[in-house]
Amino acid sequence: MGDVISREDVARLSAMNAQRGSARAFARTVRDVIDWRGQRRTFFQRAGELPSLPPIAVFWGDRDTVIPFSHAETLASSVDGVRVTRFEACGHYPHHESPDAFVDALRDYLDSPDAPPARVRRPGPRSRAP
Repeated sequence: MGDVISREDVARLSAMNAQRGSARAFARTVRDVIDWRGQRRTFFQRAGELPSLPPIAVFWGDRDTVIPFSHAETLASSVDGVRVTRFEACGHYPHHESPDAFVDALRDYLDSPDAPPARVRRPGPRSRAP
């Protein structure tokens, strides 16, 4: 589990991309964010344009081979108020691979009255670019 995309996932994604305009929109998004060297645009490059951030919850499979779990850890270490829920033995689709645990975690987050707004930490003096 979590190592490859199942045939059912491929069929579902293919059906989504077969809808009018979907494949084009996805391709434009990918071209804007990824090039031959990998990801070139990140959340942190644009987050400063927002006047404030809402509370943020991230639900991630620890065996995600599409976007590694380390990305969730990086977000949580760089943004205050982010709640990360790690789904063990799940890949890119924890909501399909572990639906009951996913729903429980989502309900817990949505029912939490004290979820703080997220706030991007400012870099310290040593991490600023020259």
